Amino acid sequence: MYNAVLIGLGRIGSLYNEDLRMNRSIEYPTHGKVLSQHPEYKWIAAVDPNVEACQYAKDVWGIENVATSIDHLTCRDKAEIVILATPPDTREEIVEKFPSLVAIIVEKPLGNSLKEAQSFIEYCYSRNIQVQVNLTRRSDELMKSLSGSGIYDRIGYVQNVYGTYGRGLRNYGIHLIDLVRFLIGEIATAQAIAKIDDLDEGPMENDLNIIFVLETFDNTRIIFQPLNFNHYREGLIDIWGEKGRIEITNEGLTYCETPSGNCRSLEGATELVAEKRYYKKTGYGVSLYNLYSNLISTLSGDTSLDSPGSSALVSESVVEALFKSYEMGGSVVRLN
Repeated sequence: MYNAVLIGLGRIGSLYNEDLRMNRSIEYPTHGKVLSQHPEYKWIAAVDPNVEACQYAKDVWGIENVATSIDHLTCRDKAEIVILATPPDTREEIVEKFPSLVAIIVEKPLGNSLKEAQSFIEYCYSRNIQVQVNLTRRSDELMKSLSGSGIYDRIGYVQNVYGTYGRGLRNYGIHLIDLVRFLIGEIATAQAIAKIDDLDEGPMENDLNIIFVLETFDNTRIIFQPLNFNHYREGLIDIWGEKGRIEITNEGLTYCETPSGNCRSLEGATELVAEKRYYKKTGYGVSLYNLYSNLISTLSGDTSLDSPGSSALVSESVVEALFKSYEMGGSVVRLN
């Protein structure tokens, strides 16, 4: 069992626990819920500048050692794993205050810029701290089964991929970019097509909502369109293969597969057979719990991290390339 400290008691840290609809769909919507139930973690303290959030942690999670500042914690030397559910501004400074860390779990983005993110990861690695990034879909068992050859086995070679996101590239779009990398392949080029001006940019300052195109090293093209989440939320990936179609919808909660079959309107042709479309739940509802379990297995030497800092940096480099493309008027930017 590892001693854990949660830094940040906001929505993903703790307060999504109060969203009844979310809790019906997602068994583990917050770090607080995982920490309160996972047998391999001893939740010893929490920090948040908001007094009400601190009181909530005491009342709901039963955490007595709660402080409004890390400097007020008396157990910093006992913390082995820190969970950073904070904005990216001061993360390196936070980690510096915990001398006994073996690992962190951290929210994306890792920094306000790619350079800042790289500096943070390099600092953690210089201290031999494992970095698990909360790009949670990588810990969804169904998504794992589709990675590698999984999609090919289901629907053949991928022809095209379409996607939607909202509330900013850095804030939300990176989840879909990371999932595309995980399922489809590494990104070779990135191109911003157009900025949509009337959309909510989200919680991150100077974020972008743009139509963009990614291309993998094996020449698969992925087109993303931002949506106005005030109408409805949807982070979707729609994959068209040779023998069928896979849709990952409801922000990752639902899997839909449509096989191909004989075309009803032309002899000798095929079509997607809508009548044979089927749906099932993904494993997204427990993927945050799985992310925590995977970290423990990695520390035990049994496996590797589902979402290591080095991989998250690649996803952030794609985002950075899209910002660069936008600033260059839509030029194609090649990733190293």
